[in-house]
Amino acid sequence: MNPVLTLFSGLFKATILVVLFSSCSQGKIAQCQKIISTTKKVEAISQENRQTQDLDDILAVADSFADSATSLEKMKLSDQRLSRFQLQLAQIYSGNAKSTRNFISAFEARDIPGVRLAKQEVQLLGKQEQQVVAEINQYCQLAQ
Repeated sequence: MNPVLTLFSGLFKATILVVLFSSCSQGKIAQCQKIISTTKKVEAISQENRQTQDLDDILAVADSFADSATSLEKMKLSDQRLSRFQLQLAQIYSGNAKSTRNFISAFEARDIPGVRLAKQEVQLLGKQEQQVVAEINQYCQLAQ
């Protein structure tokens, strides 16, 4: 199976943040929505390119991760816990951008161990993202 296709069949299982806002204060709702908006952009681009074999499209996904990381880093959130989540997601997205670019470089160089390493990094980052997203959901649902 083509390594590019393999990467996108399982690695960018970005999780859409689904936050129940009914119990959140207005401030937390708005802050959660800021994070969700950025995350949904990443999700949309990842979904559009999940089956792609075009390296330019994969680079566009890496750029999307990098842009989203920058966007998250620039957000001004007053809630300290959401700020920690925000920074965690920014680090995950930055790492995903870097690992995706490393994957492309290794793929072009026919460096199979490099391809495998980049793939593992992206998978690990995906798991970390899911954990942070679950924590954000829980926090926003329980906030009074």
